[in-house]
Amino acid sequence: MVIETGILVAVVAVVVEAVKRFFALDSRFLPLLAIVLGVATAYIQNLNIFVGVLIGASACGLYDFGKKTVLGK
Repeated sequence: MVIETGILVAVVAVVVEAVKRFFALDSRFLPLLAIVLGVATAYIQNLNIFVGVLIGASACGLYDFGKKTVLGK
């Protein structure tokens, strides 16, 4: 279950980044989008909704960590 959850975090982070680039979504809505996508993926995978919230929150943190580490911002 841990490996699948980690993969879902990466998938949610990639989808949020794609939505941001293709649809020019305001950055203040990205965490909300990540949490909604996390809950949706948890529902599809028959996981707890709380796990979905954690997936979305982790995806936000993963994105911010990568942005600060790789881009140096």
